[in-house]
Amino acid sequence: MKKLILAFVAFTFFTAAALAQTMLSGSTGSSAPVASIGKEGDYFFNLSTGQVYGPKAFGVWPTPAITPPPATASTQTFTANGTYTPTSGMKFVKVWLWGGGGAGGSGARQAAATIGTGGGGGGGAGCAIGFFSAAQIGASQSITIGLGGTGGPAQTVDSTAGVNGTAGGHSTFGSLLRAGGGGFGSGGGLAAGSGGGGAGATNATAGGNASGATGGTGSFSIGSGGSAAVGSNGSSPCSGSGGGGAPAAGTAGNNGGTSVLGPSSGATGGASGGSITAANATSAGGTGGAIFYNGAAFGGASGAAGAAGGAGVTWTLGAGPLDMPGTGGGGGGSSVATPGAGGVGGFPGGGGGGGGSSQNGAASGAGGNGADGYAIIQEIF
Repeated sequence: MKKLILAFVAFTFFTAAALAQTMLSGSTGSSAPVASIGKEGDYFFNLSTGQVYGPKAFGVWPTPAITPPPATASTQTFTANGTYTPTSGMKFVKVWLWGGGGAGGSGARQAAATIGTGGGGGGGAGCAIGFFSAAQIGASQSITIGLGGTGGPAQTVDSTAGVNGTAGGHSTFGSLLRAGGGGFGSGGGLAAGSGGGGAGATNATAGGNASGATGGTGSFSIGSGGSAAVGSNGSSPCSGSGGGGAPAAGTAGNNGGTSVLGPSSGATGGASGGSITAANATSAGGTGGAIFYNGAAFGGASGAAGAAGGAGVTWTLGAGPLDMPGTGGGGGGSSVATPGAGGVGGFPGGGGGGGGSSQNGAASGAGGNGADGYAIIQEIF
């Protein structure tokens, strides 16, 4: 149809030129050009609608000779539960889903001269991508958007380990498609490390939850949380990366796992919070799992000692592709009296960072929340 329009425009232009007339153009909204525009035999291309009028005869512009075809695709997005009802004429749809990110655990609250570690980071959510016919979609499909997990609250009891976060929820497109949420990071330990949450994946269960210093297993064993170590990378399409776990030595927090896949991939995990050594030395949290895009790495910044971890990166419209996942939040820094909270995960699906540890008499840093899931539906006509 586009070729036909171009051929027609070219033909009429050269015909008009041969008759010493003109192909005019301008913007007249949805209306025809006014009678005062142009001479007998002229044509007019309406820039507002793409319609072609002409030739002008007896001072009157006729009904448009050509009207462009309707749009061939449209896009809908969902940030909350809802129902997708196809637009009339839809032939196929492509669907992207992300689950909710796992949340980070809070830091431990420990006695002086004793190791207390930061909370583990939550796992990044998985994504799922599917292409379906109108017959498969039917009259409608229900959409469930997985919520991000809630960060472990600050520990307010002396000589007590931190509190676990909660896991992220699944996102579903009817029974046709499912994206797993990220597992939660564990609370910081007393003279013991913490574990990061495992990552979700496509059409799978959620990533595994951390337990003590043991990281949660990622869906299909990809993107597992770090066991008092850096989270594993998201190395498969649509698999997220694992959250970082705090080291048992009481040193700086570990990073969340990274993703080199960029758009249409799983989200990344949060970092662990900073810890306090037996020598009462404080430390920074880790850096949220990075996503590489256009040669640069993006992730939640680590919190310096006593400072909150940075929020994971959320890709606002125009700043990156529409199908870009969120990144993990940074870990909060430890402090004897004023530790930092973990950073929230970036939308969609980023894992929350772990909170920093504190010493008795002061509340520890809370874990960061995981980001909610998301759905994109592109209709093709």
